[in-house]
Amino acid sequence: RGRAVARTTSGDVVHRWATPHAGLPATTTALDCYWVGAATYVAVDCAAWAGHALDDCPAEFRLYWLATKLAERRRSSATNVVKAALDLRAAPFFACDADGLAAAYEAAALEYRRDGLLFYDKRGACELGQLTPLVRLWKDDRCTPYFNVAPATEPLVAVLAVRREDGMHDDDDDDARGLYTLDDVRVARAPRDAPADLGRFELRVVAPGDDALEAVFLGAASPKRAVPDSFSKIVFALRHRAGQPLTIHHLLAHTTAVS
Repeated sequence: RGRAVARTTSGDVVHRWATPHAGLPATTTALDCYWVGAATYVAVDCAAWAGHALDDCPAEFRLYWLATKLAERRRSSATNVVKAALDLRAAPFFACDADGLAAAYEAAALEYRRDGLLFYDKRGACELGQLTPLVRLWKDDRCTPYFNVAPATEPLVAVLAVRREDGMHDDDDDDARGLYTLDDVRVARAPRDAPADLGRFELRVVAPGDDALEAVFLGAASPKRAVPDSFSKIVFALRHRAGQPLTIHHLLAHTTAVS
């Protein structure tokens, strides 16, 4: 109460402000934001505002509420004697039809660098700390400067969880342990030297056209890393390496067909 704190996903504090200097309500407000430089943040979701919980509201309403409240904040800060130290903006949102997707992809009027496109199920509520298929991030080299597609000969590095396989009891058996994603998908057999928790692994396709992957243990994951990578993130990267990327043309064709 009375303070505004920006934290990374691992919990590290990036910025702190007194609430009046942040220009936010004095009671509990929880925003999902991207830091785009200096004290500028772009908000992409709102779980609570001024003590009112919004996590059980549909995404369409949360985004509307967020855009409305931040627009009010910008208008009031323009007339305040004490200027807010936090530059907080709402990310623009669009209907997910062919026209809306094309407008979001072009987004020529943005004043900051974006890092891909977020797709929301407009009826979906928040599940704090949980992986959900109701929000997905997609990117290519045009809508983010951080997109780096490695060649097919380069292995994919992923953080995965090492787990015991059901029905296995022999600790010396490689098959007794598997590598699992955040959404509990087994992607490969665990190497002998893999730890009993989270680890960083090289993933290689065993043979072209084969779904089987082999893994090499690189080292323990960062102690700040709480969860493994998601299956969709791994598949997205593997498709690019295989020369079968999910492109904006695929997305436009799908939204056109659905519309």
